[in-house]
Amino acid sequence: MKSKLLGLSLLLIAFFSSCSIQNDLDDFDDSYHPDIAVPLLRAKTSLKDIVKSGNANALRIDPDGQMRLYYKGTVSERKAKDALKIFPSSGVPIAYKDTIFKLPFKSDLYLYHVIFPSTTVMNLGCQVLSMQAEQIIDGYILVPGLTKNGVPFRYDFSQKMKSGSNALFGSFNLDGYKLNFDNGSELTFEYRAKTKATGEIVQLSILGLIQNVGFKYCEAFMKKQPLELDAGVVNLDFYEEQEEGDLKFEDPRITVIVENSYGFPMRTDIKFIKSINAKNDTVILNAKGLTDGGFDFPYPDLAKNEIGQTKTFKYDFTKQSSNIKDMLNSKPTRLFYDIDVIANPNEVTIPGFVTDTTNLKISVEVDIPFYGSAKNFKIKQDFAEINFAEALSSIQEAELKIFAENELPVGVNLEVDFIDKNDKILTQLSAGKPIAFIEPALIDATGAVKNKSISSTTIPFDRTKTDLLRQCEKVQLRYFISTSNNGTVPVKVLASQNINIGIGVKAKL
Repeated sequence: MKSKLLGLSLLLIAFFSSCSIQNDLDDFDDSYHPDIAVPLLRAKTSLKDIVKSGNANALRIDPDGQMRLYYKGTVSERKAKDALKIFPSSGVPIAYKDTIFKLPFKSDLYLYHVIFPSTTVMNLGCQVLSMQAEQIIDGYILVPGLTKNGVPFRYDFSQKMKSGSNALFGSFNLDGYKLNFDNGSELTFEYRAKTKATGEIVQLSILGLIQNVGFKYCEAFMKKQPLELDAGVVNLDFYEEQEEGDLKFEDPRITVIVENSYGFPMRTDIKFIKSINAKNDTVILNAKGLTDGGFDFPYPDLAKNEIGQTKTFKYDFTKQSSNIKDMLNSKPTRLFYDIDVIANPNEVTIPGFVTDTTNLKISVEVDIPFYGSAKNFKIKQDFAEINFAEALSSIQEAELKIFAENELPVGVNLEVDFIDKNDKILTQLSAGKPIAFIEPALIDATGAVKNKSISSTTIPFDRTKTDLLRQCEKVQLRYFISTSNNGTVPVKVLASQNINIGIGVKAKL
């Protein structure tokens, strides 16, 4: 549900949505004693109620009552099993004639140890190269660096073969086997073969393929390389219905959140963070951490046995370190970001690790406290099904009285249009000017409220206007909101602060 909240302008957007016809004017001040009083509307609301009615998930309230809007963007992630080409997807072919052979593994990493998953299998066979008559051949294939529970892989065979013939030894599941590489992604294979009858050495060509090569765990030296992540977006909806005026937040914050379980040094490579408003105006965030090569973030340390842990890191962009105020005061509706990562940026040669669950997640949060300033910030709202004909049935002339008790540090100029069933304006009371001003609560030097204000406005209605009002079925309200000193003083709004509004008619029969 899209919010209709407009930052500090939210102070009045729902005042009349909770209004109801009352039988008295108890909320009016004691000096108001009309001969005949017709109460029309009475409302009590707070910014907390308004925000919750629009977007409860965006509202946060601190223990001291300070309110803030909090938005979190989409999560970009890069899993190690997708990001790193540790083994070729087509498998690792085995083909050698020498009795001792070093099989190379092409990889993005300089490998030390790998533990295979249950999906990895090794197919082995041979072709006889040097034997005349068909005989039984005894032998074995040994892979010293491929172990399970500390025992090297060994396959012993005894099979009748002849020169040029082929033999299939079998398909071996490597679940739980650990590769211990001899020298940076090389694995040693050995074989021995001889005739059973005479003990004559037989030359073979060993053939095979390691398929579905994956990893449960990989210990390696990672070369400096980029890890690309998808771009993300934060949807900001509190400016969507702003028509005109200025609204400025004093202390917004953008936070980049990194959740990392890669066991290697990492550094952000921020392509951009930018905002776009309803007019498609773009503001690019300029800050330390973007223009100086990114920032390093923590990683699980192999030397500390932190395998499987996830390290979380937050980097804040504030008004002290960036142009964030310009960005978020440009009335943005969306915030886009594209953040990649450089693995091992300093080319450290100490080994690290990844597992089959290793992942990197990056997201962006926007935190906007309700502390700021507003100047003639305009919002409007329509109210239908208002039956003034019944309320004013016996009245010829009247005075409309607006009474407000305000605990909020915001002043409001109010304009009103009365509209008939055909959406025609019957009379514009303000004629383009405010008909009432609601005084802001008094504030101290920090922008916090120290005392509520009380305001009262009386507007005369002649017979012509009163007759027109009986045709009214809809009211349109326009609020022009400003903080103290013509919108130049930042103020703080708390969840406990309310505003009471009463509207009634002092009538002549």
